[in-house]
Amino acid sequence: MSRVSIAISLFILFNGILINGVPATLAQAPASAPASPPAEVKPVAEKTLSFEDHMSAAADLAKKEKFEEAVKEFEAALALDPNNVVVENWLGYCHQQLGFNFQRQDKQDQAVSEFEKAIHNFERAVELDPDYAEGHNNVASVYQQLSRYDKAEEGYKKALQLKPDFKEARFNLGYVLAQLKKSDEAIAEFQKVMDADPKFVDVYYQMGCLYQKKHDNAKATDFYNKCLQLDPKHVAAITKLGVIDLQAGNKDKAFTQFNQALTIDPNFYEAHISQGTIYLDNNDTAKALEKLAKALEINPYDDQVHFQLGRLFFRQQRFKDAIDQLNQAIYLNPENTDAKQELEKVVEAKKKV
Repeated sequence: MSRVSIAISLFILFNGILINGVPATLAQAPASAPASPPAEVKPVAEKTLSFEDHMSAAADLAKKEKFEEAVKEFEAALALDPNNVVVENWLGYCHQQLGFNFQRQDKQDQAVSEFEKAIHNFERAVELDPDYAEGHNNVASVYQQLSRYDKAEEGYKKALQLKPDFKEARFNLGYVLAQLKKSDEAIAEFQKVMDADPKFVDVYYQMGCLYQKKHDNAKATDFYNKCLQLDPKHVAAITKLGVIDLQAGNKDKAFTQFNQALTIDPNFYEAHISQGTIYLDNNDTAKALEKLAKALEINPYDDQVHFQLGRLFFRQQRFKDAIDQLNQAIYLNPENTDAKQELEKVVEAKKKV
């Protein structure tokens, strides 16, 4: 499919143009019966919908976030034009959104299934058009969602080979490299993003995270503050500054930062975890449990909330609960050495009871 054809198809999608019109409607029956029996009426043949009809209906459904219905319409369009790059990308997008929806409902198996379908569609799109940079970025974004960072890295690099000024793909590549612990490479990619777009807010946040992991809190603070200059309500940056204050022993200042974050976004679970940690360190287990339970409700897949709950239950000598929470923390993040060390302490303490 040529670039011109793709552009025309996209124009049709986003402008709501129906090339072949809409299905004709049947005339309404009269209010009263005729005086004499009507002549035999031949059934009206059902109109066969065109490719454009299905695409227009599908795009409208997708815009309304009715993704399951949209998938059916896009699949009907694909049956009429099996080698259409635009349709494959739309299908990939819809399956990806369905995956996000299932994640929010804590239905992980269904979410993974939808993400795998999205990969199939996006990979089919780049198979049809290997020079489609956005398609490679799309494939990589789903691999990233599945934490398959090596495949995501491969996809983002391919997108950037085709389109070196693709800043979103470069930012995503930086994030993936950070997850793969290639911090110097990640910093280099983020620096290119900042050079290309000094107002790209999240790149400053990610740079702050990288330097914080390197234990360079001075540089991390600088980048978080730059992030907040561009977006004063960036709750993640506010929370990270609070964590740095907490590590420096400034608990009151840290607590204020966490409160500020929660005022902006009451469901920002990392701030709840951080406040719960402060309460736990102050031996206020009741308030700690309240905060950590809230964080767990918002995001049950964060290893830190399970780690802190494990610490709390250990302090209460609820050994089984502590072991369960710490094992869950390690399952979610096998590199959580703090959880592993805490688990060893709990197991040894349980033996002595």
